[in-house]
Amino acid sequence: MAESNGRIRMGVIGLGHWFERLEQGLTNSAIVVSKAIGTKSFAERAEKLRGFGIDEGSYYRGGGDGSIPQGFFDGIDAVYISSPNSLHCTQTIQSLEKGKYVIVEKTLATNKQDFDSVMALLRVGGSSERVYLHLHYLHKQLTLTLDGLLARLEGSHGKVENVAATFIEAYNDSDKRRKWLFSKGEGGIFMDWIHPYEVLFHGAKASSVRLNDVRLFKLNSEYGDDPSGVEASATVNGGRFAKNAKAAIRVGKGADSNMKRMRFYLEDTSYLDLDFINSEHEFNGAHRGVWRLMDGDGIELESGMPKGHDTSQIFAEEIVKLCSGVNSGLTASDIERLYALQWRFQEMLESKRVISDKGEIDKFIEAAMSCRL
Repeated sequence: MAESNGRIRMGVIGLGHWFERLEQGLTNSAIVVSKAIGTKSFAERAEKLRGFGIDEGSYYRGGGDGSIPQGFFDGIDAVYISSPNSLHCTQTIQSLEKGKYVIVEKTLATNKQDFDSVMALLRVGGSSERVYLHLHYLHKQLTLTLDGLLARLEGSHGKVENVAATFIEAYNDSDKRRKWLFSKGEGGIFMDWIHPYEVLFHGAKASSVRLNDVRLFKLNSEYGDDPSGVEASATVNGGRFAKNAKAAIRVGKGADSNMKRMRFYLEDTSYLDLDFINSEHEFNGAHRGVWRLMDGDGIELESGMPKGHDTSQIFAEEIVKLCSGVNSGLTASDIERLYALQWRFQEMLESKRVISDKGEIDKFIEAAMSCRL
């Protein structure tokens, strides 16, 4: 499908947050961004669009129903969907029906009914080989390093008995402007921070993660009334985990400080920390995060900083592979297993209240920052 010179012609739906983060990888690859759909006028985006060679004739205004103008599909090989989550289902289906390769940001749908509709389509006629679900932590170098690290440590320190994950971000204006992300219709805070589960399944090779309970928090009133923090307790099995390992996973946005850490407690009381860095820092430097092995008293035993491409570069490489018939992303079964947690979370929401008490929020943040179980 690609041009004769090997370039892949891609149409982009959504020119906001994640497109801007991944732009660097896309523009230094075999990918040509040749069409776009956005919510702003061409004049408001003219400088960026013309930088890609996109003129007014190849730019389209997006509608609230997610419908894609017919002309958008003409002359492109692949569609990159980074629009609001609630539009992903209909836009994925439209793009597949037009025979395009489809790259979808974070989720195929925001509710189980729509998700099942997309999955049914993926299982028919080889459609799963034309879809790449972009999950942000799947190809981070720390995630790619994790299984080898745990395999090496298992002989002297044992399996993973418990794991604590903290993915907390401080308040920022960008998230305040995008507070619609936290609504149930867009998937909520759990979907926005599904990353620790990606690491459990695809870094530590867990075969199952069972969600046992959740607590919801409103961390910052400026982000609206929907929960912007969640504490989940889970049971993990398979891979490098001892039987029925416990997990405490705390995620949220709008706090006073930042931390993106996963801590794996090993059988001999030592623990392995993975400290991830913000995407902007990763994309603009050589730092890919750091891992540290600590003894039970918190004394560092060893550490390392993995090298390799940043996730922006890997993202572009994965698109090229997809359009060349080599999909090294997630299988349909992988996607279903991961998102079963999201649908279980949505079931739990019906009986949960959102905690806004400052004392309870402070306890949540303190437990998160100390990676307690």
